[in-house]
Amino acid sequence: MSTSGIYVINCNKSPENYYVGSTVNFESRFGDHAYDLSKNRHKSRYLQSVYNKYGKDSVKFYILEYVKDLSKLLDREDYYLQDWFWFDDERDCNFS
Repeated sequence: MSTSGIYVINCNKSPENYYVGSTVNFESRFGDHAYDLSKNRHKSRYLQSVYNKYGKDSVKFYILEYVKDLSKLLDREDYYLQDWFWFDDERDCNFS
């Protein structure tokens, strides 16, 4: 099974806020996000704010799609950001 693909980070206390990303290794990337959030230094100030407000147990990591062809990884991430989710500065935690 591929370990690369597209994921979303969501807070069950604030489901309208989300962070979409791509990775070549889900386990490693999820660990990086969790570590940065726990140290209050995540690059997304919105996601960090949600984490700080509701706590670590409220933040969930979900795999949206496995992507075997790494040359398509960013295109698939863009698909989710533009077509599946939508750009909305109030909701999208991808922006700092």
